[in-house]
Amino acid sequence: LYITDVTRNGIVRYDPKTLSMSLIAANEDVHWPDTPAIRPNGDLIFTSSSLNDHFAGVVKSGEERYDLWRLPLRASKD
Repeated sequence: LYITDVTRNGIVRYDPKTLSMSLIAANEDVHWPDTPAIRPNGDLIFTSSSLNDHFAGVVKSGEERYDLWRLPLRASKD
């Protein structure tokens, strides 16, 4: 199971066998990761939108930024 981690700007993998969670990717350019999905080729894709800044009123109208990120999961497996 892959979960977004908004506090560390990244993606966490949950392993139900060991009941453990581990940060598998993080990047300071990822602001409020969201909506993870796995592509048919096995890559994880997710969005980043600075949603927290929208709620705080920091983002001005017309200056919104929405990014789409790709994480090859083959490289992040233990």
